[in-house]
Amino acid sequence: TLQADTLSVPADTAYLQPHDGGARIQRRDHSLIWRDGHTSLHWYGQIKQAISLEIQLNCKSTGDGPIDLELRVGSQTLARTVELLAGQKTSVDFGSVSIPKAGYHHFALSSKGDFRYPLTVRSLHLSGLPEDGYHFNVEPRRNAASVHLFYPVARETKVKAFYTELTAVEDPIHTYYMACGWHRVTSACRSIALKNGGSSSASGSRRTNQFNRVAEVDRVRLVNKGRRRSPVALAMSTEDTVI
Repeated sequence: TLQADTLSVPADTAYLQPHDGGARIQRRDHSLIWRDGHTSLHWYGQIKQAISLEIQLNCKSTGDGPIDLELRVGSQTLARTVELLAGQKTSVDFGSVSIPKAGYHHFALSSKGDFRYPLTVRSLHLSGLPEDGYHFNVEPRRNAASVHLFYPVARETKVKAFYTELTAVEDPIHTYYMACGWHRVTSACRSIALKNGGSSSASGSRRTNQFNRVAEVDRVRLVNKGRRRSPVALAMSTEDTVI
């Protein structure tokens, strides 16, 4: 018999879509004040085997009345209409959902209509998780982890120049694209941005001085800038010629 675990995923670890004021994170108790049904809540987690999960939403309303909620897990949709009482903690039981295979899974909570009263969401409660066979983020983090791609170069290789080109196929509002080089070039990139920003702070002045200490030949240069969705090219060289 497999041992099963339960987990309460805090509301403040959810991602909001769109993030335009329809919900607000409460840091002091890890809850989330959900005000607008046009904003949906999204949790992600790794489950390492096929299982069946029982899912409940722990919440509390500031007023009396019904609310229509919908939880999507992969291709499965679970809908519930719940009568809420002002100030009373409620556990919305979405029942069972099938996790057909191991991997990363998306839990999306939305509402079919507008809210009469704000809803305080406290956690998403999962029962039936495989013991030591899952991973969810239970610490709030409002930014996305960066993804770094690189080309391995043998230690004995004497690199004189590098060239980086990228084409953005989407225009995401929650992140950005960045093309740069080795770590020693990254500080120059940051200093260039600060210098152009005209920071007058003490830390900004120090970084501007750092920028000035970087020789012209060692600075990252923009060599081409295309239209939207066209390649942007950056180059850096240790010699006078930039390729």
